[in-house]
Amino acid sequence: MEIGERIRSIRESKGMTQKELALALNISNSQMNHFEQGSQIPSLSYIPALSKALGVPPQDILCDLLITDQSGAVSVSEEIKITVEKFPAEWQLRILNFLKLALDNMDKL
Repeated sequence: MEIGERIRSIRESKGMTQKELALALNISNSQMNHFEQGSQIPSLSYIPALSKALGVPPQDILCDLLITDQSGAVSVSEEIKITVEKFPAEWQLRILNFLKLALDNMDKL
């Protein structure tokens, strides 16, 4: 996942609009769109503000590497993470609670 895709994914999962994020960064909506589309890469000076505005640690924005298994395929845990990040925050919490419940009751399955 490229940095622009990651920014968009995190922003959407937080329920923010592109305009709201642009305002938080004090940039134009057009420039924010360029960042997310990948036609312009944000400089490192934007990372702290992005991190604060999105409420995530900087490594979540900068982490462009996928975790792969021995064959080079994307690992199941990374696939789950990527998929869950596409849900709104409220749904992410529901999914997490469901997974914890399933784990607690795994011996009963």
